[in-house]
Amino acid sequence: MLNIVFFCIIFIFLGFIFSKIKISVEKIELNINNADFRIRIGIFLFGFLKVFGLKCDKNGITVLGKFFSYKKIFNLEFKEIIIKNLKKKELKMANKLNIKIDFARFTLRIGAENMFITVFLVTLISSLIPELLKKKIRKIDNKNIDYKILPEFNKIEIYYEGRTSLSIKTIDLKNVIFNTKNNKTKTTITQ
Repeated sequence: MLNIVFFCIIFIFLGFIFSKIKISVEKIELNINNADFRIRIGIFLFGFLKVFGLKCDKNGITVLGKFFSYKKIFNLEFKEIIIKNLKKKELKMANKLNIKIDFARFTLRIGAENMFITVFLVTLISSLIPELLKKKIRKIDNKNIDYKILPEFNKIEIYYEGRTSLSIKTIDLKNVIFNTKNNKTKTTITQ
């Protein structure tokens, strides 16, 4: 009996070490009047056995069938959360996470009021996305990658529809979190 309990504890412990956090981006819409999105986040033991999941949209977060609004959680609106928390330090940390793209199937519409700016943005993003996919995608084939980037003239908007799935190994997340904590304590000690 004790051997079975010990085996189960080791199995779960190894499952968390070799688990992945998968992020599925389904919709993002940004324009002057509206900000809307749908994102699903899940934790998978050994990369395939789902143990936890949550859904995020512009109204709030749904965890285990229970809905929590952003106003209730953070006492702020969604736009205030994004503006307040998006810093260069977090963007650098995200780069260190070794995020991999499992698949990318989406349509991206980009628009600005000026036609020349719209054409420039579409051209820039059309040339950046293949480079990003080349570095970050796990397996390149036609089933995994299918995207379109379209201009929206005389509208200021970014509209993403489709599905892109990202995965992060929990061991990489742990390394990034503990390295930033260690760096903070080193800087406070030296000051």
